[in-house]
Amino acid sequence: MNSNFHSDQSNNQPMFKLRLVWLVTLLWCLGSGLMPAHADSSSGALSSAALPSDVLRLGCLSSLGMPDTEFLQSIMQPVLDRHGMRLEIVQMPPEQITQSIREGSVDGDCGRSAYYSSLFDGALIRVEPAFRNETVVVWGRKDKRDLAPEELALGFPKGWNSIKYDVLALGYKGWRIFEDLDQVAREASAGNVDAFVSYYAAIDVRMPQLQQMDLVYHRDLYTVPVYVHLAKRFEWLLPELKQAIRLRKQASPYPDYDVTQFEQRDRRHIVFGCSVPPKYPAFEQVKRFYQQAFGELGYDFTLVPLPRAREVAEVLNGRLDGSCARPNVAPFSSSAELIQLEVPVARATPQLLTHIKDLSGVAAAAHEAKLAYVRGGQWAGQKFGLLGDRKSIGVTTVDIGIKMLAAKRIGFFVDNSLMQDTVLGAMKIDTPLYRHSLGEPYYLYPFIKRSHQELVKPLEQQLRIYLEKNATEALVED
Repeated sequence: MNSNFHSDQSNNQPMFKLRLVWLVTLLWCLGSGLMPAHADSSSGALSSAALPSDVLRLGCLSSLGMPDTEFLQSIMQPVLDRHGMRLEIVQMPPEQITQSIREGSVDGDCGRSAYYSSLFDGALIRVEPAFRNETVVVWGRKDKRDLAPEELALGFPKGWNSIKYDVLALGYKGWRIFEDLDQVAREASAGNVDAFVSYYAAIDVRMPQLQQMDLVYHRDLYTVPVYVHLAKRFEWLLPELKQAIRLRKQASPYPDYDVTQFEQRDRRHIVFGCSVPPKYPAFEQVKRFYQQAFGELGYDFTLVPLPRAREVAEVLNGRLDGSCARPNVAPFSSSAELIQLEVPVARATPQLLTHIKDLSGVAAAAHEAKLAYVRGGQWAGQKFGLLGDRKSIGVTTVDIGIKMLAAKRIGFFVDNSLMQDTVLGAMKIDTPLYRHSLGEPYYLYPFIKRSHQELVKPLEQQLRIYLEKNATEALVED
């Protein structure tokens, strides 16, 4: 533990013992993610809104942890490391990416075709060569699979104009525009359109949900080169990025997709969300845990890494089958569409980090200093009255909250104890920080969609078997 990390008097003794080492690391799932961007500008010029100088933030159609974004990270992060910078991937719809680039809340796009830079009047630059290729596919109703292009009524997500014009040039006639890809899929499932067109990567992440809606692969149309696009202020990075892309493509290029995997996947495939970044060992531990449990029941399993708040939204909207670990609080506990598995997989304590050593000082500064919390996990701050009239800031990761606290940009940071302690143990902090417990420990549980309720009892049994087989002594100290 960092020598500048301190505990208040109530926390001088070890907090508790856990029987399972992996359960400690599972608490990473409580708090890692990416800052979502908000924008409303529609002009071609980019805003001068300043982002942190050590962060290069890209908007992406695909989420962190998917093969295409991991491939891009493996190229860009070594280049950024040489300049003391880090890459952040922010998943968002295409139109929001464009707006966010224009107003300056993201620095570019992680993968578009060559035309994209033309939308910004020279303010956005294309990083050449293309770092991978992308395939455009048609997906839709089973009974429309063999229709000719001119017989299909197609749906397109708003903002995907380059695809729309290319597809119409191939002979497809009827088309309608919808808000996003998820709405297009719902309209196709309801029979309001016959099929829709999308990039393979956007289809891949939604595969299980689409097949549950009786939507299937129709055909692939064409392949386009995909480029990173950056705001012009990052032009100084171009020589190094170009060289890194060339070297990676020579050594190990991004693999072309295999259409047969569309046919091989079926409904016996479960997708859970988890807010642990895949770069941490905990992600693989959690994935193996659930893969083994679901595998015993004859199901394939995918663990999708998402920011904490986005995971909540995706699960509640039904785009994911469940969550790997959540406390028994709203909105999960109050959702009629979710079932809590009665197998606790971790335990934590709500905790306040601050520069102030004694609780009386905390109370005195309560309405003066800003407080930060992790989006999607603000229930602890609300429960203990910390998010009332004070100035509060939602952050996307525990790392960001602790860095802001250490830099004295905020006065308080609330989250769970194990998540904060784990991050502090791996982070060099020169500023003394003190922690104050806000209440009793609580447990975390898996949640699964009610449409899979036949799995609840057998899955609980498999989880308990796994936990018993892998139990060992581990002491977690405050």
